[in-house]
Amino acid sequence: MEKYTSLGLSKKLNDAGFKGESEMYWENIQKKDFVLTPKETLLEIVPNSEGWTYLDEGLSKGNVIPAYDILNDLCVKYYMELFGGNRYVVLGCIESIIELLQQGKKEDCEKYLWDNCLFNNNN
Repeated sequence: MEKYTSLGLSKKLNDAGFKGESEMYWENIQKKDFVLTPKETLLEIVPNSEGWTYLDEGLSKGNVIPAYDILNDLCVKYYMELFGGNRYVVLGCIESIIELLQQGKKEDCEKYLWDNCLFNNNN
């Protein structure tokens, strides 16, 4: 089971204003392709003269985008921000997400997550 959000969903959440933290990030390598990179690797690069780390600078320029752990980050750590405060709605969403992941339907899971999260302007 792929546990991190795809680049597509990560970009949607980022563009919609969701600003969570994760242990993994999509990093744009040489303006060509995004690759999944551990946070520690991004933090190892020396801060620039303004004190910004590569991670800070990358996030501000859109070259680094969080790749969220679907269950631990989105369904546990940030569930209130994504789905709101109604406990029954949240539990229903999380149950559906888990079921889709267990069935190996990650794309359907991400579509469901986006269709039901508060950062989607259609909600």
